[in-house]
Amino acid sequence: LLPDVPGVASIVNAASFQSSPVAPGELITIFGNNVGPGAGVAATLDKNLGQFPFQLAGVQIAFDGKPAPLLYAGPGQVNTVVPFGISGNSTVMSLTTPGGGSFSVTLPVTAAAPAFFTRYGNGSGSGAILNNADFSQNSPSNPSLRGSYVAIFITGAGATNPAGTDGQIAQANSLPLVAQTVKVTIGGLDAPVVYQGGAPGLIAGVTQLNVQVPDAVEPGSWVPVTLTVGGIPSQN
Repeated sequence: LLPDVPGVASIVNAASFQSSPVAPGELITIFGNNVGPGAGVAATLDKNLGQFPFQLAGVQIAFDGKPAPLLYAGPGQVNTVVPFGISGNSTVMSLTTPGGGSFSVTLPVTAAAPAFFTRYGNGSGSGAILNNADFSQNSPSNPSLRGSYVAIFITGAGATNPAGTDGQIAQANSLPLVAQTVKVTIGGLDAPVVYQGGAPGLIAGVTQLNVQVPDAVEPGSWVPVTLTVGGIPSQN
């Protein structure tokens, strides 16, 4: 990229920071030059609408003409959510910058691009997992018991039933469920998924999985967790 010329360097899953085809409802991060305002701006929730904005500090993004909700915009980074309504094998993402410039890129589309949110937000290491007994953060010093339940947070699970509403906050009384089959293993053993759907209080596109820790799992400070959605694997 040339200095001071707006353009995209990479587009990655906002949880794993890995590049892959985009999925409906996936939180993504766009890195580039002059893609946003000179100083970073975090979006705020419109409490009356229960919705995040589709324009932020002069930045607008659309996928095949469908506006995308924005979460953050800065000079080198924009965080957004892929609209649930995208379909087909590819989508054209257009980005309008605060200065009025615009450009577009064509991205491949997949039914799911699952990825764990991680404890430190860098796409690797330990997962951002809660012990369901008290909703405390799971860690080596605060482990989960075998046979108990944990809450795992992901993005990129794809279509939901009913269909997700772009930019909306998930309400506890009407949570959408992941439309595709979700499978989780903990310590190499199948872990029953008792809930797979919207995360109450978080934006549509963040998925909560309530999973039972297998009784026979080998205890340890770092136990591997794997995930597939519709047969498509996440990072471990």
